[in-house]
Amino acid sequence: MRRTFLALVLGAAAACATAGDPTDPMGPQNGYGAAATVETQRGTAASPAVLLLLFGGENHDVFLGCLTCSEYDAASVRNQVGTHGNAHSGTSILNQFGQYGNASSALSPCNPHALHAPVIVDREGRYYGELTVNDHNNSRTRIEFLRTWVGAVCSQPEASLRTR
Repeated sequence: MRRTFLALVLGAAAACATAGDPTDPMGPQNGYGAAATVETQRGTAASPAVLLLLFGGENHDVFLGCLTCSEYDAASVRNQVGTHGNAHSGTSILNQFGQYGNASSALSPCNPHALHAPVIVDREGRYYGELTVNDHNNSRTRIEFLRTWVGAVCSQPEASLRTR
């Protein structure tokens, strides 16, 4: 199972061309003018240029996009014409009618009671927690700019993610 998951991660990471633009609110800058520091569940800092990948589904085997890639990257969750940033795509958390974006779906980060919220990992398969609006979920990511971002996405699913 772990070998299969690492193969999925490596395949998804290959789809992400860059770690992002330094002026991009989801890249090395967090939208508040300060460098975004990525922390693992153990609290150790990683490089701000770490590619953070999102996987959903009951077994977390569905690639839902790159969280820290440039908005121009085909795999980015903020690329509105890409598969993972398109509000009409079946594999987008921005599709409020799809299983990964619907506030009633057990697979959505927007459902505060989701049983299988998407997980955040890097290229090496390191786990950064679940992307969820549930403040009481002990597995929720500790990456503050992602917590803020997913809260904004889930409260205004039709809003543009390219501007803040």
